[in-house]
Amino acid sequence: LTFEVLRTDTPRTTTQGTSFIAPQDWKITVRGAATLLEPPEAGSRMALLDVDAKDADAAVEAAWAAYGAPGHKLMTSSDRANREAWHDTRIYSYETSPNERRDVRATARRSSGQRWTVVIEDVSVAAIDKRNAQRALIHSSLLPKGFERESFAGKKARQLGPVEIAELKRFVTRAQGVLRVPGISVGVVQDGKVAFAGGFGMRELGKKAPVDENTLFMVASNTKPLTTLMLAKLVE
Repeated sequence: LTFEVLRTDTPRTTTQGTSFIAPQDWKITVRGAATLLEPPEAGSRMALLDVDAKDADAAVEAAWAAYGAPGHKLMTSSDRANREAWHDTRIYSYETSPNERRDVRATARRSSGQRWTVVIEDVSVAAIDKRNAQRALIHSSLLPKGFERESFAGKKARQLGPVEIAELKRFVTRAQGVLRVPGISVGVVQDGKVAFAGGFGMRELGKKAPVDENTLFMVASNTKPLTTLMLAKLVE
């Protein structure tokens, strides 16, 4: 096989038009229905294939048949949440021996109808340690043919009035019920002024103390980006 070495992160598509970003310094080529990606370190590979199948299990089976038998026993499989235009995402992990020091897995995603995109990974632990962010880039950048991410760039924000605030409250209440969150605080700032601040639900399950705009939450590492933003503003 003849591989192309990429000098920068490069938008590419599979043989059936699924778009993704191929990472800098990786090698890429096409073999039949498979788009093959290899990191600079030898001995690791990712393969992207589009297949028609009735379900995720059949899609992965068809992808392995096109790419080559896995040679490893299935260990676990689990569903993942829907993302953008993808549905019915499922990850398959395969057994490997400690001596192999490898991670073998397949991820199936469905866009519409019977079309699935399967990512097969057979990578060394060393490559995972060094290239995990680039592996994640490939997965996160995958988009079905013809799909474009929504962007708010260049759009003017609508002014918030009583109607918009009422709709915001309805949205938060619906989300609270769907996600089964006991309590939520929400603050919205527009044009440097607080347009809305309030709470929804209870502070603790089984108790009546309500959440309001002054309720304190344990937000763990979420304080890091908030602190970074505050420091950036102070430096400006």
